[in-house]
Amino acid sequence: MATIPPAFSSVTTPAAGTEDLMTAYPDDNSTLTGTERTIRLVVSILCGLLLIRFVLALFGATANNPLISLVYTVTAPFIFPFQGLFTNEPTLGTARFEIETLVAIIVYLLLGAGIVYALKLFRND
Repeated sequence: MATIPPAFSSVTTPAAGTEDLMTAYPDDNSTLTGTERTIRLVVSILCGLLLIRFVLALFGATANNPLISLVYTVTAPFIFPFQGLFTNEPTLGTARFEIETLVAIIVYLLLGAGIVYALKLFRND
């Protein structure tokens, strides 16, 4: 039968003064409300879909596949405001580095973070 080394057989006690740190709860202002969590979830899903679109366009995925077509169709309205920023015309089925998709991801992440931050500022605690 294997024996347990002495270092692992005894329970160690925390160092002096760390008991409060181990049992303290986070500040109430750092927790998110249901609305803030929902906003973060929606922005995360949107940015995830945009990232999938970016990778699909980067590898030249065609819209013949129903799943790829669905991703392009769902994300098209979110890319539309950024399509005039660059001169490269989008064409489905050819490998393309979609800069406007990356810009959209950054803008939506910043917008979502700004909304959550504003909600935290005006929360009645």
